[in-house]
Amino acid sequence: MEYPLPADLSEQIKLHLATGNYETENDVIRQALDALKLRDELVRFRESIAQSRQQAARGEAKPLDVDAVMGRLRGRLSDAL
Repeated sequence: MEYPLPADLSEQIKLHLATGNYETENDVIRQALDALKLRDELVRFRESIAQSRQQAARGEAKPLDVDAVMGRLRGRLSDAL
């Protein structure tokens, strides 16, 4: 897909290429889109935390079962190894 960019964005891409950290324009754009995806995930994570805090403030939160959480983590770790 080709998309014409405004001059300021084209200049930013050229500056990133000049650093040597990227080989192509597509690499710069891919990295930018990855950063945008991470930002969106962070926004959703923060919203989830805010919702959890509101539930806790209303007395709707369940106590954390640390042993169960640790057991699931150990299981995932052993599966990964």
